[in-house]
Amino acid sequence: MRTLYEALYRACIDNPWSPDHKQIAGLLLGADRVVVDEQLAIDIDDEVERHPWSVESNTDLINWPEKPLWIEWPLAATIIKESGIGASTGILICPHPDFQEVLMAISGWRKDGDADANHSYAAAFIDKDKLRYSATVARSIGMNRTPAKSLRRLLDSIGVTISQDFQDELLLKFKDDDAVIGEALKSATGEIPFTLALLMLRSSDGLLTETSETLEDGETQVRLTRTPVEPPRKTWLDRLNPNRLVGFKRKARFTNPYIAWQTPVRAEPASPLHAEDVGSEAVGD
Repeated sequence: MRTLYEALYRACIDNPWSPDHKQIAGLLLGADRVVVDEQLAIDIDDEVERHPWSVESNTDLINWPEKPLWIEWPLAATIIKESGIGASTGILICPHPDFQEVLMAISGWRKDGDADANHSYAAAFIDKDKLRYSATVARSIGMNRTPAKSLRRLLDSIGVTISQDFQDELLLKFKDDDAVIGEALKSATGEIPFTLALLMLRSSDGLLTETSETLEDGETQVRLTRTPVEPPRKTWLDRLNPNRLVGFKRKARFTNPYIAWQTPVRAEPASPLHAEDVGSEAVGD
């Protein structure tokens, strides 16, 4: 089966509707390609869902791509996650041609087993200056850090737009149902928190391992995996709260800040009783 990148490129080339599809295909063709390891994607997704503030407050540490970048990972897209359908998800990030501090982002996704891929008709606009300022505000004393509030602030920092051609196409396909435009706008931002978290981790040394792979078509892609690290030495505080340092943590707060990352300590499943143990207990009774 084609990769999500290949499926999305082919879908854009073959689409007979708006010429905007061909424009997306052209951007894909010139993009660097990154594939995220499944376990890495799961760990990032889990942290973003539990503590989006740890992303919101550290976006000023991101080294932004200077040319088109395609990232894909083997998890369900936000737009279809609620249905429980497994999928591959990706995002195309491109510097804005007219504004140096702005990037555009188009999301793509495919359900497991499907040959075809889809992309968001709306584009997200990422203002780097705005996110840097928002990160400083998020770290201020008294800022509400609950997941819902933090995620809302983060998404409010992202602009969204949809071209007139894409609007016309959607309205023709869905018989002038205006609700489809709202869904298109929503689909443009769903993958932004995950994407920002990944870019943030990639910008800090020692967290991710990048392996270059040559594909059948001669093109190359980079595979991202979690870099194995020795766990920090435990203190009495860790015994009281094993997860006190879990998540994306900002270190060296005032000089050369960077991100440290630990995943949660999860309880091991209980071992089943051996047959002989069950038998001996029965005899004792």
